[in-house]
Amino acid sequence: MIRTHCDDSALAFAAAIDIQAVRIVSAIADAGSITAAAKTLGFSQPAISQQLQRAEARIGATLVNREGRVLTLTAEGRVLSLLAPRLDEVLLEAGRELAGLTNARSGVITLAGFPSASSTLLPAFLNLLRGHAPRVRPSYIEAEPPEAIAMVIAGTVDVAITCVYPTLGESSPLARSGLVGLPLFTDELFVALPAAHPLAKEPTISIADLESDDWVAGCHSCRAHMVHACATAGFQPRITFETDNHVAVLGLVSSGLGLAVLPGLSISTAATPDDVVIRPTEPRTVRHIFAVTDRENASTEHVRAVMGLLRTIDGAQWGLRRMSTSMPVASTPEETSISG
Repeated sequence: MIRTHCDDSALAFAAAIDIQAVRIVSAIADAGSITAAAKTLGFSQPAISQQLQRAEARIGATLVNREGRVLTLTAEGRVLSLLAPRLDEVLLEAGRELAGLTNARSGVITLAGFPSASSTLLPAFLNLLRGHAPRVRPSYIEAEPPEAIAMVIAGTVDVAITCVYPTLGESSPLARSGLVGLPLFTDELFVALPAAHPLAKEPTISIADLESDDWVAGCHSCRAHMVHACATAGFQPRITFETDNHVAVLGLVSSGLGLAVLPGLSISTAATPDDVVIRPTEPRTVRHIFAVTDRENASTEHVRAVMGLLRTIDGAQWGLRRMSTSMPVASTPEETSISG
């Protein structure tokens, strides 16, 4: 780029202008006197007069004409006065950007998640958060998916880690008007059997072959999925025990008191007893894991940061697969929004 003499002059004047001088000249133009301008800006009259004189000396031009008690702006003064609104807009925008960068790294973020996410996805997220935004103070509430979504809608939490079972006809939580978020993982469902079960050595287990067995039911969604899978196979499962504790579920299976269907994420959070085997079902089924927030909350710095970090979690360590979905996922932040 070729710089002209005019450019050099402009740079010299720009270096001579300071923000306070622009505000003083603008206040004088609006108020009509130095005394009134000083009151508007919260300075004393002598202080305003001294700053004005220093500004005129730096610029090398008179900014205010003084004729008795009447003050008028010179051409140079009018130029500065007209800059004031634009300057304030630029400074405000810069302030917002700086505040955004600061707020993204500090403050409080509240999450909710289902139990098996509490010991897997949550610690992984907190480690990422500590590395990328150590000043953010996270809080967490454990809640089943329906309750977690209700908390997001009510504004109790910022982000919910939730899941749905497509086999039950449950749609993505992002299909609800007012919610946005990320599809994260698919989590395969398995059947847990005693090692002494006649089918324990099979590589996959057909649900239809388990009609004569007793069953241990897990959480509400797991139970509903199990009942649906059995119904699809042509029978009603005989449920003998129910517990939301997946460790207890595996203990009951170990004792030969029934079979159970559990998500892979739940199985990965507890040691499987030696006398229990875990097998894929036929047909294979999955649940979908999402991160969800409220549409109005989605653009805040904290939530954008959380969504970005959740998207980077490697779920392979728990047997999760990155969700394959036709739903578009924006790249910055990585959000999906579906209204309906």
